[in-house]
Amino acid sequence: MTQEEVCSSVSNHAESRKSCQKRTRPPPNVEHQTVSPAALELLAEMEPWLWILLAALCFETTWGQKISPVPGMENGISSREGEDVTLRCNYETSYSDVYLHWYKHQSDYEAPQFILWKGARSNTGQHIPDKRYRCNTGQQESELTITDVTLADSAVYYCALEFHGDTKRRRRCTKT
Repeated sequence: MTQEEVCSSVSNHAESRKSCQKRTRPPPNVEHQTVSPAALELLAEMEPWLWILLAALCFETTWGQKISPVPGMENGISSREGEDVTLRCNYETSYSDVYLHWYKHQSDYEAPQFILWKGARSNTGQHIPDKRYRCNTGQQESELTITDVTLADSAVYYCALEFHGDTKRRRRCTKT
């Protein structure tokens, strides 16, 4: 007997019905997601290919500031070992003193690893410790190029926007 059938069978009892109605309502702010057969097939084919997943994720909400993966890249990209891969993210901000940070996240059991930061717009600074990575920044986008990719480069990559204005330092981030 389903929960709905149980609830209708006790409909003569007002208190019981209220109790059932409360139990059958979904909890607030809960999203349910399932893995499609196509996604499972994609995971099965992952070994010869590198999959770099893109999805949007923001850590802080700030009015007028936005960062997101480039349309068409949200579901990931692939490459063969030894090739170069370029990831892109778009951003919008009214600030001119901007930094773009890139992070690599390989496991749910580890924190994301810092890759690099590069200034954009009026900021020309950069810090790129590993020479396999290159970064180009424009007025509204950042491109991370990974040269000579290996299977170890398979990960989720985050593009984060840091902007300075007045005396406040703010950050926004996207999972790419």
